[in-house]
Amino acid sequence: MKAYVHLKRLDVNLNVHIVDVCGWSDWHQEARRLETTGKAILAYPDTYGANLDHLAARVGRGQ
Repeated sequence: MKAYVHLKRLDVNLNVHIVDVCGWSDWHQEARRLETTGKAILAYPDTYGANLDHLAARVGRGQ
């Protein structure tokens, strides 16, 4: 969200509307989808917690 605030500020300063930037709509829609999915996963820690812990451990080991 911080990046969006920065982009919005540039939008005003440069008079380039962010919604007119090529790919913005697709990016924004995908970001919302990922946010919704992440919230759904985190809402069920008993179901997904072990898998998320496993993934985090693999990332920490560089795998």
